Amino acid sequence: MVEKILYFFGAGASAQALPLAKSVGSKSSPPEIPGLAYDLKNINLNQLIVEESDKKYQHLIDNYQDKFNQLAIKADEFGDVDSYAKYLHLMHSGGQELQELKRTLSAYFSIKQMLLNARDKRYLPWLVSIMNRKIFPENVKILSWNYDFQVELASSKIGNLEDIDHRGTSFTYSPSMFSYYPNLDPTFSDYSSLSLIHLNGIAGFAKIDQLGNASIFQKKYDGIEPTLLFLNQNDLQSNLHFAWEKNNYHSSLMTHIKKMIDKTTILVVIGYSFPFFNREVDKEIFTELIRDGFFRKIYYQDPVLNGQQLRSQFSLPDYLEIVHIQNKDNFYIPFEY
Repeated sequence: MVEKILYFFGAGASAQALPLAKSVGSKSSPPEIPGLAYDLKNINLNQLIVEESDKKYQHLIDNYQDKFNQLAIKADEFGDVDSYAKYLHLMHSGGQELQELKRTLSAYFSIKQMLLNARDKRYLPWLVSIMNRKIFPENVKILSWNYDFQVELASSKIGNLEDIDHRGTSFTYSPSMFSYYPNLDPTFSDYSSLSLIHLNGIAGFAKIDQLGNASIFQKKYDGIEPTLLFLNQNDLQSNLHFAWEKNNYHSSLMTHIKKMIDKTTILVVIGYSFPFFNREVDKEIFTELIRDGFFRKIYYQDPVLNGQQLRSQFSLPDYLEIVHIQNKDNFYIPFEY
């Protein structure tokens, strides 16, 4: 029987390019591994101004620099960005302040990846290793808690990124090398074909009209001017979702997650510590993995945690084997693959 392998990505899976939720070794300055709040505070957007013509965007850059700094201050006060977001949700029922936090977060990840070229170099070798042709393997699936576009950007070195061109009430859509969600196809319904689901949505996506979404990762938005104009002209908050919001995004998505992970035999967890905020969704996922009786092994890739904490956290059966992978230089590929 061909093994069905599910990858579970957390922030550590993009740590060579993007910060973790919290700093590691935070008592030092700079911390051993900078977290999101630290990077928001210390990011230097003025490095984007390299030519005289770029100076006309100074006010936009200054605006984002200020937004990032203000979010960093609040994240330091509450411990991390997620805790501050949950506070806004509790106090204001998901009002304007929470929506502005999402816009700022989406802009940050967009600028880091599009203008500062943040790339985790492990994705491309991993894709090349698991692919025998220019089609993503059917027996490999991915669940990601990351807002980033690292998997898709790496895949663009092999195949095309998806693209869409809105023209009045019509559109022209070009799919990517593999199917992921959310995506830009306004008529998308083939959830059974999904290879990757972003559990909290994707930064850099914006609803632009009744037809659907546009993405800052499309070729036409490449460069300082197109990127900044896209960020300023579109509402990027509607495509980020926190698990504790309990909105329609996660409730409807779980049906599709269950179909995608059906008959999974092996789980590979990379850079994910299963935080409290995501626990309800994670519990549903583990319940579904165990339910059909095929699931038998977990590879837990983390330099410190060995994965044994998952047994009590999710009431895992004793027969389920957990193997600790400490090496973080490359994404682990099970020998069973």
